[in-house]
This record gives sequence, structure tokens and C-alpha cells, in this order.
Amino acid sequence: MGIAGDCRGWAAGMVRRACPGAAKPDLDSGYRRDVQLRIVKIRELMQEFDLEIDDIRWYLAAIQADRLLSYRENKRELVRLIWSGSLEGELYDMEERFLAELQNRLDRGSRDEVQVRSLLREIVASREKRYTQK
Repeated sequence: MGIAGDCRGWAAGMVRRACPGAAKPDLDSGYRRDVQLRIVKIRELMQEFDLEIDDIRWYLAAIQADRLLSYRENKRELVRLIWSGSLEGELYDMEERFLAELQNRLDRGSRDEVQVRSLLREIVASREKRYTQK
């Protein structure tokens, strides 16, 4: 479902998206009369970008790998991270928690659809590197 997707209403867990042709009653509120706002779910955007949960997991694993490699000079801190169970907690269901937090930020308005699309493009690029780099 693209920009001209379903504009029928609002549902929990979605972000606002402008839909042409629908009327908004109050021009003073900052909305154009011919635009109605619609909300988008992260899962819809993932489908649009042909992303699967495994692609999200790979992207997050690459970020974690870079982070863990940064401990190369500080073995004691790495040992503490592993020993404390903190690393395990971060890795457990990291992709589901990532998607839930992203959706939550969309719902609160601290992240918009353009930013999410940009992030999803990064994940697509990560997926492509996964299959092309050794």
C-alpha cells in the first residue's frame, strides 16, 4: 500500500499520513480542506519495502557486532557486559522490541514516516550487503 493507500480511518499503532481528496472541517487547525490524515503501521511499511523480521534481526545484529568490536581494547567492560546478563537482555527479541519502539515513536509523533522510510532503506541496504559481502 503506497502513499495513495487506504485513507478510511485511524487505528491504534499507526502514524498519520496525508490522503488527498478527503475533507478536514477546520482550516485554522493547519490542515488543508482536501487532505485527511491516515495512519501507517510499521508492518505495512515493512511489506512495502519487502522486509522480513529476519532482515531487521540482521541489521540489528550488525549494529551490535560493531558495538561489541569497539570493546576490543577494553576486555574487562566486555566481560562485565556479558557477565551481568545485560547483553543477553539486549539480544533477546531485539527485533521485536526495536519494531515496537519504532511504532511507539511514530504513535507519539517523535518520529515521522519519512524518518522511518529512511531507516527502512538502511535496513534494505544492510540486507543487500548480507548477500553480496563475504
